[in-house]
Amino acid sequence: ERFGSSIAKGLRVHSRMTRQKRMSRAEEEAAKVSPKLTIVMILFLLPTLGMIIMGPALIKVSIIMAKR
Repeated sequence: ERFGSSIAKGLRVHSRMTRQKRMSRAEEEAAKVSPKLTIVMILFLLPTLGMIIMGPALIKVSIIMAKR
């Protein structure tokens, strides 16, 4: 209080800046997660989905080919 400002005001400003920095870092980390999830989906989910969709058709084709 010697310099004309209270400690509480300084602490409020400091805490606001700290929260903003923490939020900014969290947003940056969240932005990095999206491409990683896309790679995981391409590597694991799409082949599985393809097998589920194409599986019955391939079984029928193999049965038909076996009869010939």
